[in-house]
Amino acid sequence: MKINNINAIIFSNGNDIGDERADVKLVEISKRRDLTEHFVLEWARDNKINSLGVCRGLQLITDFTEGSID
Repeated sequence: MKINNINAIIFSNGNDIGDERADVKLVEISKRRDLTEHFVLEWARDNKINSLGVCRGLQLITDFTEGSID
């Protein structure tokens, strides 16, 4: 899918990212948001669109690239 005039995407802060590997129980999770943002991030990577993560967004990008937040 081609969308014109998008130079970058900002992934903002917000609720926790769902992570079944987490040592603590996360309560502020939105599976729909996780899935949507994961899809958008994958699309951005495939289309060479710059992405910036703020707080939760940075955690999303780190998780997506199989990094560690520890």
